Amino acid sequence: MKNITFLFSFLLFYSCSGNEDNLSLKSETDILLVTGIILRDNQGQYNGKLGNPNVFGSNNLSIAPNPVRDRLYISCLDSKCTLSDVWFVPAVAEKVYQLTDFNSLLNSSLYEESQIESNAELTFKNKDKRNMYLNIESLKAGYYKVFVKINGIVYWENIFVHRGGLKFEEMVDFWGMKLAN
Repeated sequence: MKNITFLFSFLLFYSCSGNEDNLSLKSETDILLVTGIILRDNQGQYNGKLGNPNVFGSNNLSIAPNPVRDRLYISCLDSKCTLSDVWFVPAVAEKVYQLTDFNSLLNSSLYEESQIESNAELTFKNKDKRNMYLNIESLKAGYYKVFVKINGIVYWENIFVHRGGLKFEEMVDFWGMKLAN
């Protein structure tokens, strides 16, 4: 009986130990987590999404293009809004929380500005414009959360900065999507 108990314990441990890669150590609201991106062309037109983007306020702003290389255009979609500050926070893409309803989970008070500022790799402050055209050549390739303060409220979207390494098709494969021919 001891041998069976030992064997069962060993098999249970061994079978569970291989699943760590499938579990995220980040919570659904982790500032450094990207669960998907909204695809936009150079004119800011919506071209679909990859994954389940954990973004807040995408109805209030347009960040284009996405994926992006060197220059990013940020625009308010409401004629009465003013963009003041923008922060680029490096993030990690994980294919987790794909069924989460982020519209009901995320809100403008989720992150303190000090938390955003301390994690930011690039910042543009006190711009007070309706539209911004930003040079982001200094950012390394990878995923970022872009936090934008509009009329005193912080919104965010996820972007992918590419520098020629990862191809779009590889991004699509990562998120488990299929491209139409």
